Amino acid sequence: MRWRRATVSGVLAAAVTASLVLINVIAARVAPRFDVTATGEHHLAPRTARLIEKLDGDYEIVVAVNRSELDPNAYRQVRDVLDALDAATPHVRTTEVDTGRADGLERYRELVERLVKRDQAGLDAYDALAEQAIGASREVAVFLSDRVAPSLENLRDAIPESAPNASVNREAFAQRAEVARLAARELAQLADEAERTLDEPGAVPRPDRAGAVVLPGLDGVASQLAALSDELADFAASESQPEEARAIAGSLAPSASAMRDRAASPADSLRHAEPPDVLRIADALGQTDAVLVIGPDGLTAVDLGVLFPTALELEAMGLGSGDVRGRAEELFATAIGTFALPARPIVVLVHGEDRPILDATHAYDYLRQRLNVRGIDLVEWPCVADPDPPVLTELDPAGDRPVVYTTLTPDSGATSGGMNGVERAQRFADALQGLIDQGAPLLLNLNVSVLPTYGTDDPVEGVLDRLGLAGDLGRPLLSERVTARGRVVETDHVVRALDVDHPIARAVRGLNTKFTWPVPIDVKDSGATVLYEVGDGAWAESEWVRLRRTPRDQRALLPDPPEFDPGRDDDAGPWAVVVAGERAHDDGTQRFVVIGSNDWAVDPVAGEAITVDTVPRPANPGNAELFEAAVSWLAGQDDLIAESVESRVVPTVRGLSDAQLSGVRWLVIAGLPGLVLAGGIAWRVIRG
Repeated sequence: MRWRRATVSGVLAAAVTASLVLINVIAARVAPRFDVTATGEHHLAPRTARLIEKLDGDYEIVVAVNRSELDPNAYRQVRDVLDALDAATPHVRTTEVDTGRADGLERYRELVERLVKRDQAGLDAYDALAEQAIGASREVAVFLSDRVAPSLENLRDAIPESAPNASVNREAFAQRAEVARLAARELAQLADEAERTLDEPGAVPRPDRAGAVVLPGLDGVASQLAALSDELADFAASESQPEEARAIAGSLAPSASAMRDRAASPADSLRHAEPPDVLRIADALGQTDAVLVIGPDGLTAVDLGVLFPTALELEAMGLGSGDVRGRAEELFATAIGTFALPARPIVVLVHGEDRPILDATHAYDYLRQRLNVRGIDLVEWPCVADPDPPVLTELDPAGDRPVVYTTLTPDSGATSGGMNGVERAQRFADALQGLIDQGAPLLLNLNVSVLPTYGTDDPVEGVLDRLGLAGDLGRPLLSERVTARGRVVETDHVVRALDVDHPIARAVRGLNTKFTWPVPIDVKDSGATVLYEVGDGAWAESEWVRLRRTPRDQRALLPDPPEFDPGRDDDAGPWAVVVAGERAHDDGTQRFVVIGSNDWAVDPVAGEAITVDTVPRPANPGNAELFEAAVSWLAGQDDLIAESVESRVVPTVRGLSDAQLSGVRWLVIAGLPGLVLAGGIAWRVIRG
């Protein structure tokens, strides 16, 4: 009997142990993740999830770092992102290499060898270009020393003292001969140095360095030969000069021109050659630590310092662990997106100032930084000073990147660059009319205008009419609040997107978005979708000029601030302040987004910060998200519109819908009493 009980107990213990082992094995493989944080920081952002859903090739993220030199908390956060990416899709594989160990260094060397072998064809082609440049350098050096310098000295000697400007010409050609000999020696030395560079051992061959050595020399010599050829041709054509000297000059001029082309051609080829990926990140590969993203057709590196900040750097920047995780996710997603995403848009800021403003005012630095991380370029077009749009061939040589135009509408009551506000507004509107004629995607930001207060239409109203819209530009939306110091009139409105079925609205839903001095938009018969509205006590004010001219910090002291006047103003809201729509254009459609606020995307508004638990956070996260979502939608990249990492840095509590609110009420009123009654009945039935 005892043996039977012991046997049963042993079998039961073995079964329980086996079950526990099996459960742990399954859990390790399945690895369920439950994120209950307010910001959802432990799962991938919707935009990242949307990106990796579209992957159709295999990507590898390699983190080769010395673990002992990193902040443990920062590494743990990056590891969390890698785990999330690994679990989210079979198309992304992550590899960790600890270069602080001997076997880790060997694995890293093998990785570099694999990448070099993959790009060997591109390296060979680049190496051939470098060899051609070196060969051209030697050939031009010989030409300068053996042909140009002696010919110039002969030309000098062929000019008699009695010839016009003899002393000046003789001295000039003598100096030219000496310069040619010096240039020949320097070019030959550069060619020798470039060859030594080609032969230098290293994990990654560096023909780009050899090319960089000879490129300045070839450029300089090409410029000198072009000037010399023109000078000799002019001298040969001068009938006042001796025949012998003219003959020497006439013989040397075409040779100098031909040799100029010999120097310029390999230099241009080298300058415009597309280096293979392994060369672009060769400096990163040459280190013992690197973070790489390897795609089916490309390779890129992630900045180690940005990915793994030290504890002191985190403290200095006022960042927490969640910020490290968010930045890591954004860096990896952007790196993958450079290979997987379609062509990144170019955003052109159209404004009515008489000079460039992006670098001068720094008003869009916050927005530019966010766009640059995603590979989106922001350029400007001061259309009042230059009626022609900027040429974008340098940013987009192939011409396959979508171009989106956004605006900073001029103040119709302000003079700039010698032009009054009306002239600037008209030139600005003319530029927009041209964009509409072209069918260009347009993000139009409206500015409150003084012209309607004088009984004159603002020129921008004609642009709105072309889009099937109308705007009350002369009556901005104001609201009021009562403080201890009295009544204060507000010109800013913080609102959230409407619950409508539109890609832009879905990307910014639940996020606070601030609009300064908004004006109402009427969609008329355009069929445009209203994305944001302003209501709740606001009114459209006609007497606003004095308030606008008063500095913001002094408006509370204004003795007679604007107030609603039924005879002149309008309080029949809510009013649309952001709309998105499409219109037929030739054989396709033109997309547009119109926002009834002009300054909503500048740094003081979009980059405004608040402090949450001693950490700075965006006060209006919806502003930057709205801009990015609008750009993607206007560029026709609807599939890429979703919440980004930055949109989750502030916890948001979304309001209950009418159906949800009704359900909660019925649960409190009838659900709890009904549950108690049902429990009592069940108890009586059980007890009999």
